[in-house]
Amino acid sequence: MKKLFSNILFSVFIYLLTSFTSSINAQIKVIEIPGSDSTIVINIEEIKEEAKRIAKEAQKIAAEVQMEEMEEFIKIMVEAPELEEIEIHIDQEAIEAQIRKAEAQVKMHQAEIERAAREAQRPYHRMEYTNFVSSFKLDYNGKIALSEDEDEIKSISKDGKFVISKSTFGNKRKVSIKPDENGKLTYKFYVGNSEVPFDPDGKKWLTDILPEVIKSSTIAAESRLNNKMREGGVDKALRYISEISGQNNKITFYRLLISRKDISADELIKITKDVTRNVSSSSELSDYFKESFAIYNNKKGIDAYFNGIRQISSSYEKADCLTEIIETKDIRENFDEKHWELWLKTTQSITSSYEMAKTLQEAFNHDATGMPARTLEQSIKYISSSYEKANTIEAAFSEANRKKWSEDQNNALLLAAKSISSSYELKNTLEEALESWKYWSEETKNIFFHVASTISSSSDKSSLLSELEDYKIEHKSNIHNFYMSVRSITSSYDLSSVLEDIASSDYFHVGHYEEYLNATTSISSSYDMRDALEEIAPFIMKSKDDGLIQLYKEKAKLISSSYDREKAMEALER
Repeated sequence: MKKLFSNILFSVFIYLLTSFTSSINAQIKVIEIPGSDSTIVINIEEIKEEAKRIAKEAQKIAAEVQMEEMEEFIKIMVEAPELEEIEIHIDQEAIEAQIRKAEAQVKMHQAEIERAAREAQRPYHRMEYTNFVSSFKLDYNGKIALSEDEDEIKSISKDGKFVISKSTFGNKRKVSIKPDENGKLTYKFYVGNSEVPFDPDGKKWLTDILPEVIKSSTIAAESRLNNKMREGGVDKALRYISEISGQNNKITFYRLLISRKDISADELIKITKDVTRNVSSSSELSDYFKESFAIYNNKKGIDAYFNGIRQISSSYEKADCLTEIIETKDIRENFDEKHWELWLKTTQSITSSYEMAKTLQEAFNHDATGMPARTLEQSIKYISSSYEKANTIEAAFSEANRKKWSEDQNNALLLAAKSISSSYELKNTLEEALESWKYWSEETKNIFFHVASTISSSSDKSSLLSELEDYKIEHKSNIHNFYMSVRSITSSYDLSSVLEDIASSDYFHVGHYEEYLNATTSISSSYDMRDALEEIAPFIMKSKDDGLIQLYKEKAKLISSSYDREKAMEALER
């Protein structure tokens, strides 16, 4: 949020400069700042007068986000007697983009507040509760006001009603309250199916049952919450909410509470702890957090927000919550590195490998390039299933994502793959990753070779490394690390096969020759070593490099079988 305020304030500053260099009139733009009574008003009509007014508005916002340096800079610009010599470059599109971003934040924040209010003031409510000895029903609509002590209904809006009934061991009582055309409340009391006078028995029955009704409903929730805040602030309000029956009812009050302008970031921490302590339903918690991101974000309570999501016990609901956050464009577009850091660390608390993998993959389907590399790597490593981990990394390297990642992120994804315990899955994952080869740096390619060398199966490792015949390996360090990876193949046959495949590649060149020859010494089989040397012999002769020819002969002499040794020497002379 601080970054958002900085961007808005910077936009104000740019407009201020513009006002000194242009006499063009502009529209007034008003942006309300969520969680406060402050606004930014932008106008370019009156030069010095408007600049001073904008500076004052900017100072109000700067006070909230402690931006003293920018505040002082604006003051200097306003008081400067002459600015004609200053060369100013205005990026109008960037300014408009920042304004649109701020307006979107405000819109989303306001939408969440209105959603909470609508939940508390739905036009029609019906509750029904039954056990072995009694049944309880409540029907009401319209706006209902309670007395301050919550022991009496003070008013009901036009066309509204309040009907409550309770049966105990077959004894039924019902009270119906409706306003007449003048707004005066009329009461009807029923015993069984017969209407009887309301006063005194009906009045006493309503007085006795009303506290139970209020405790188990959201009737007049907003005014009830306001009363508690006046009496003792957030602490009093939280104690009151904890005594309300029904988790859905509690959630409605919590939403109204966090939507208040007078709730601070520290109070959000307290409220969130209370929410996760008093609401055990994973579904209710997931819905609560999905619908309150903007409020937490704008009140600088994003740490509390993600800490709250971590307390959701169901892997499915937690994953659903995190996924919906990413799928919501207005939220995703305002994610910075800190948001992604917290989001990723929260995914680590998902205990189901399937749900964690699915959540990360869904993020990859959108713009997840803001993810910090180290945390991305850690999050993937948290997936315990090799199959799900492999699927996740393959999704990251899918065609739609190949160009998106930075060098650090590519490195992180490959290092995360190293933790795949299944040789087969690791091989398949690295094969998918290879499709990104042309977008990788020299360092990333070296990490690829390092991870490839950890494949325990010779067959899987050789199958993967043979794929490199279709890719250019040009940098010296890449060539060296490729052949080091090849030398880690324990099967002579597989090692020799990889070398022969590389030698037949269109991209095989003189920079490979020495590393290739050195790699042949890792082949224990005389026959397979001879095959590998025979494959490179024509290249060595064609190079006419005495040093390479001598190195070839030295390697050939290491072949234990005299027959194979002789054949390898003959290949050099053909």
